[in-house]
Amino acid sequence: IGEGITPKSKNKATQKFISDWWKHELNEIDDQLPEWSDEKERTGDLFLLCSVNPLNGFMYVRAIPSEQIKDIEVSPNDARQEVAYLRGEIDETPYPAYDPSQEQNQFVLHYATNRPVGAKFGEPNIAPLLPWIGRFSTWLEDRARLNHFRSAFMYMLEGSFANETEREKREKSV
Repeated sequence: IGEGITPKSKNKATQKFISDWWKHELNEIDDQLPEWSDEKERTGDLFLLCSVNPLNGFMYVRAIPSEQIKDIEVSPNDARQEVAYLRGEIDETPYPAYDPSQEQNQFVLHYATNRPVGAKFGEPNIAPLLPWIGRFSTWLEDRARLNHFRSAFMYMLEGSFANETEREKREKSV
């Protein structure tokens, strides 16, 4: 993330609100940004659960691990219009997607990287390298086994020599 992200506003009241929200003990966005970045790089998706406190209207943000989202419910006519995010268990209620036309106390924002056309989920940046990493791992394991067994063999050479000096001379020549 480099030096990090710092939101700024020219309006002092807005800047104070943004700073308070950013640094609030339940948000601590600076602490969460590296985790969010890692999640998006590893999985290709970032799911942010936004919860609004009905008493004061303050919003808190948490990342949901991508592995907890089993499917994305989309609009029948558009795969990019996400409606809900289905969890792993059958009985669990899905997370609703953000809908600007409704007042919601909880919703999810989804950010995808390398999303193929028509796909619901993104792909990690490392995805094209995974087959090659697997091949390299197999090659490395084969080399280690070969070297292990090659060094495990012992040879016994026998010979008859006239004296000890002749035997040492033959031993050094091999």
